[in-house]
Amino acid sequence: MGEELADVVDDDDHVVRVASRSEIRAHNLLHRGVFVVCRDQGGRVYVHRRTPTKDIYPSTYDVTVGGLVIAGESYESAAKRELMEELSIEPPLRYVDRYLFEAPGLRFFGAVFETVCDGTVTPDPAEIAWGGFLFVDEIRTKLDEWPFAAGVREFFERYIG
Repeated sequence: MGEELADVVDDDDHVVRVASRSEIRAHNLLHRGVFVVCRDQGGRVYVHRRTPTKDIYPSTYDVTVGGLVIAGESYESAAKRELMEELSIEPPLRYVDRYLFEAPGLRFFGAVFETVCDGTVTPDPAEIAWGGFLFVDEIRTKLDEWPFAAGVREFFERYIG
């Protein structure tokens, strides 16, 4: 299987060309991604630690699952695919927002979705080293204790906390 291809976009989120994941990372090209906040029926949020082999933010914690939108894929399709790949679940999604995520070496339009599942997830060990459902107040405490990926604190305050 070849390297993933993704749409490179302009400042208005219009596709301008297609590039490989490695080219996007090497040249910090503007592209598309998805964030999915996964809650259980009690309102707890799924938090996980990324594996040390991830190409960005290895071994850090995150409050969303998600990733790169591949070339020609819609934001919603990407969110559904990422949920299946990372947690092996297919619950319905609710679109929340789209915003420009910017961190050192990374720029993309991120579509935010939420979902509620029954709490039964099967994390992909290639993607997730540890995961569990935490209450919002527990996450707020952990933000000062655990190494979270870039932008997580701001995302948490904007969409979760």
